[in-house]
Amino acid sequence: QVGYSIPLEPAGASLDFSANLGRVDPKSGSGYTYYGIGASVPFKFSEKGTFTLGVNYTHNNISGADRDAIF
Repeated sequence: QVGYSIPLEPAGASLDFSANLGRVDPKSGSGYTYYGIGASVPFKFSEKGTFTLGVNYTHNNISGADRDAIF
């Protein structure tokens, strides 16, 4: 997984980007590849509290599966 963050100092937040790529090869059954990208904005509202608003897109190549998701 990789990520990059851009500070949004006037708002006390940042714009964070992420991407991931992976491969699963079980001992039995078929393997598959997956990837995803995302963006989020975490807002710090106290010394111990942060609220994060974001979106992520994921995809895999598992045959017969509902392969795309946005959440």
